[in-house]
Amino acid sequence: MNSSSPSRLLLTSFPHYRALAVGAFLSLVWIFLLNSKLKWLSNPEQFQLTLLFILCALPGLLFLGGHRLRIPVMPLWGVGYFVLFGMPFLGKEASFNLSSFEFGMISEALGLTVLGAFCCLLAFYTPVSKWVETLTPALRQPWDLRRAPKSGVILCLLGIAAHYVLLTTNTATALAQPLSVFSKSATMGVLTLFLLQLRGKLSLRLKIFLWGFVLPVEYLFGLGTGSVYNAVIVMAPLLCCYCAERRKIPVLWTAIVLGVFIIPFLGFKGEYRSYAWSTEGDVQVSSSPFQRGLFFVQLVTTRLTEGGTESYSVAVETAEERASQLELLANVMEQTPGIVPFWKGETYASLFWVFVPRILYPNKPKKLFGNEFGHRYGILHEEDEITSVNIPHQVVEMYINFGRTGVFFGMLLVGCLYRAITTLLDRPESGERALIIGCTICSVLLNLESDFSLVFGGVIYCLLILYTVSSIFHGNAPAQKKEVSPA
Repeated sequence: MNSSSPSRLLLTSFPHYRALAVGAFLSLVWIFLLNSKLKWLSNPEQFQLTLLFILCALPGLLFLGGHRLRIPVMPLWGVGYFVLFGMPFLGKEASFNLSSFEFGMISEALGLTVLGAFCCLLAFYTPVSKWVETLTPALRQPWDLRRAPKSGVILCLLGIAAHYVLLTTNTATALAQPLSVFSKSATMGVLTLFLLQLRGKLSLRLKIFLWGFVLPVEYLFGLGTGSVYNAVIVMAPLLCCYCAERRKIPVLWTAIVLGVFIIPFLGFKGEYRSYAWSTEGDVQVSSSPFQRGLFFVQLVTTRLTEGGTESYSVAVETAEERASQLELLANVMEQTPGIVPFWKGETYASLFWVFVPRILYPNKPKKLFGNEFGHRYGILHEEDEITSVNIPHQVVEMYINFGRTGVFFGMLLVGCLYRAITTLLDRPESGERALIIGCTICSVLLNLESDFSLVFGGVIYCLLILYTVSSIFHGNAPAQKKEVSPA
């Protein structure tokens, strides 16, 4: 006799009921926040923030409700967008941190982010960009199941080798871009093995290889760079693959991964960098990428052990502050165009060169506008010629170039690009190879903190190379022989 409760069966059998249940829960949580943490906001600001919350939650609810796309590009975009522009209001010192701007500036910046979110969703989900779907071909790339386990192992080892060379060799000129892309072979290999595991076709030996060797090594390599984002992109494709295959979001496991492997490291990232990036001081860090990652883990473990829950709370607050881009947006809106003129497309110029490897064009122009941006807006000291400030391509980069008009048309364009990429790789009939490439590219596509040319130029560059790599190693599903009935 089936012991499942009627309500559980209902939620499993009818996805739209599951979406409604999650939506009701999120509504209750938001009402609670409005009457507690967000009580200090004015009524218009509460209304704007509520609109932003609804717009960012909508893709996730549509996904749970059975939207035809498999890879959760838009649900993850919604989470990332709200973290950048909505989460700052939930911080412990939010009212103090945001009070330094001119009256009404925060409300104006918040309104602009609402406009941006609306335009992106409008382009992705409505007939506004139907032409994109018509023009974009849909790949149908099933793999050869017999080759999949071996291909997964080879891709993992090749990717780890490329990643190691990238981290230990001075490749700042010619080989950096190709090595960076080839290092993503490890992600493709991980997804190959993980997809086999989800389908119950992965041996115990390969499970140990995946979870006991490949993922820990890649995670430590990412941490060792001092950029927690490089550790996030090791895990994010696994979430995409799981959601695509199972059509549900593993909320508990996602919370555990964030709470254990991501947030604490964001909180102590500054201290780690002071040790790892400096040759002076009492603490010397190994040059080995693996050892540097282990040192970061030991540092965080020591700080949490010494400080307990208080240290963890500080880490969470620091992570919130580092993720926030609302203050950066308010800053540029306050100064542009009154003090700093509009850039008029200057930051998009490097898009023309992004597809040309430096090994073929040694004199390829370098992207220096991250440092220039910091100087124009008074973020960096006038003598600092090294530090580069990230410019989020969504809303911020659009505004500094063309103002509110740039945000309106720019976010429509982003929605169209998202729709084109998902049309190419994310149809139900696209097959395993397209799914793996799509989940791998997600980590590049959803890098919301970087500029447009770096993100979308990187997506196209990765797509071309990863498709070639997949063709070589995964192969295509063997054609089924047609039976000919006797005359």
